[in-house]
Amino acid sequence: VVLARRLEVHLRGLDAGAVWARLAVRNPHGYTFAVREGADVFLGASPELVAAIDDSGFATHPLAGSAPRGDSAARDAARGSELLASQKERREHGFVVDHIVALR
Repeated sequence: VVLARRLEVHLRGLDAGAVWARLAVRNPHGYTFAVREGADVFLGASPELVAAIDDSGFATHPLAGSAPRGDSAARDAARGSELLASQKERREHGFVVDHIVALR
């Protein structure tokens, strides 16, 4: 189970571009996104790249276990090592990998 915070707001006249820009400023190391369909806009920010679209196609980046970026390359490396050493994080990532392999 992955717990996440969800906020759904129905507003008229919202400047989605301004909201998206503010999310980008507040989350400079994250990934901001906005998808418009008619009058509806789905937008948000994530610390991880969940999916990407480019000229070659669409790719998802499923993962389990994450940590916030550190204030230096050394701290990032230390957090990465902590994730790799965690049995809990490795087990959860294994569930994701097993599920993807089973879908093939």
